[in-house]
Amino acid sequence: MPRCGHVAALWPGSAARYRAAGTRPRVLGPDDPHTLAARQGLAGLTGQVGDPAAARDLLAAVLPDLERVLGPDDRHTLAGRL
Repeated sequence: MPRCGHVAALWPGSAARYRAAGTRPRVLGPDDPHTLAARQGLAGLTGQVGDPAAARDLLAAVLPDLERVLGPDDRHTLAGRL
């Protein structure tokens, strides 16, 4: 699971997303679009709670997978580049 436990503690309602980011790869597989969305969402939450360096690292890790699975022009991939 990502090293962002502080997200679940600081952002109301984020505990489920934090758990999903750790559970979905095991259940759905690492390349499932829902798994990728959970990872991308966790990166966004991490930035919102004040850890932009960790958010950047999480997005940098998921972006190649988004490009490979969804394609470089998919809206989710493009959002991951912002």
